[in-house]
Amino acid sequence: LLHEAGLRRGDAIALMLPNRREFLEVTWGCQLSGLYYTPVNTHLTFDEVSYIVDDCQARALFIDSSMAQLASNLLGRNGGVDVRIVVGGELDGWDSYESALAAVTATAEPSDGCEMLYTSGTTGRPKGIRRPLPTENGSWAQGVLEQAALHLYKVDGDSVYLSPAPLYHAAGVNY
Repeated sequence: LLHEAGLRRGDAIALMLPNRREFLEVTWGCQLSGLYYTPVNTHLTFDEVSYIVDDCQARALFIDSSMAQLASNLLGRNGGVDVRIVVGGELDGWDSYESALAAVTATAEPSDGCEMLYTSGTTGRPKGIRRPLPTENGSWAQGVLEQAALHLYKVDGDSVYLSPAPLYHAAGVNY
């Protein structure tokens, strides 16, 4: 979907989704196609969300249908956003996730993407942490966590991990 919309390695998206299946689909799609993805805290104000979407240079924005007022307010803002997708319903001015995926005909070459997370902003505006895109084997954070999971916790193909954390948080999205 994002490749067909013109996004290429190094481009960025933002997503405002609660813990749901589509959050993982979007982030893994970005992770496997060379894109930065910024999970945005679902409790932030309009101004905070708009700032992060602009600052991370998002070209696409995914939002949950339960955030209708925020989604409406974001229309006409964030000039760099070319693709607006609503997940879990329909909203005016936004393309439905299911319909957008059903219309996809393009494929993207595999390429490692990376999370772009934000600090809490305790000394002003939140700051984005944009590490260089990895060239193989995933992001730095994922590599550290993979080693911990394999060696410290003995995670293997039969293991199940339940994340009680919100996926927009560093712990949730990285684990």
